[in-house]
Amino acid sequence: MLTFEDMRYSQDGFSLHADFTVRDGEMLAVIGPSGGGKSTLLNVVAGFLEPTSGRVLWDG
Repeated sequence: MLTFEDMRYSQDGFSLHADFTVRDGEMLAVIGPSGGGKSTLLNVVAGFLEPTSGRVLWDG
């Protein structure tokens, strides 16, 4: 399970907010326009970027 609890990431005028859960067995597609935050979201999940606030929980 992957959970974003009111996760926010901000840098240089860019702001990203995520608040959702992907349960075991579910699939998720991250789509959007260029500059919309797709890579930033995945970088937060991977731990390359740290959220400004909120939490990202992997398996719990």
